[in-house]
Amino acid sequence: SHNLLYDQGCAPLSKFLKAKNAISYLQIADNSISHKGATSLASALENNRVLLTLEIPRNDVGDEGVSSLVAALYVNSTLQSLVLTDNRLTSDSFKTIGRALVSNSITLRSLSVSEGGAMLSAIQGDQLAALLGSSLAKNTRLTSLNLPNNLITDAGCGDIASSLIYNQTLVHLNLLGNKISSFGVSKLGEVLAVNTS
Repeated sequence: SHNLLYDQGCAPLSKFLKAKNAISYLQIADNSISHKGATSLASALENNRVLLTLEIPRNDVGDEGVSSLVAALYVNSTLQSLVLTDNRLTSDSFKTIGRALVSNSITLRSLSVSEGGAMLSAIQGDQLAALLGSSLAKNTRLTSLNLPNNLITDAGCGDIASSLIYNQTLVHLNLLGNKISSFGVSKLGEVLAVNTS
């Protein structure tokens, strides 16, 4: 991280990942990577069969970059963990990710999405919870979902809770730093009491 990689550096990195299947963990935080750099990385994911974890937090990937990355995940059969924290994502990205999770066509076991200060309102936070949360009802692969600091309220927590009734694979859910009251927590608790996973 903090290597001043920028978009220009993603092209040779992508080329390396295509040619050398030796890296299983890659973190490139705080490198001013936009959708262009994300698209380069996505092309590598389509060919790479060794990388298990990709962490690209605190960049500027945006919705277009997420679209490219998720499209690559439909082809990639090995990536298990993706961290997209603080990348200026909107509901378009949440929809893209949600559709992929519902399809069960991607191999992700762990997903982290946190927009922190970039969230303009609790409405956006609850959109995230509704779109990703609802995917949990049909997803059978994800075991860890991290959604901290997204301004999610009791309403969003309720959407997640209602989906967990049908989910039998998720074992880790991180909702720290949101706007969830004891009421939302109690709703989540009711579901967890009967959820066997």
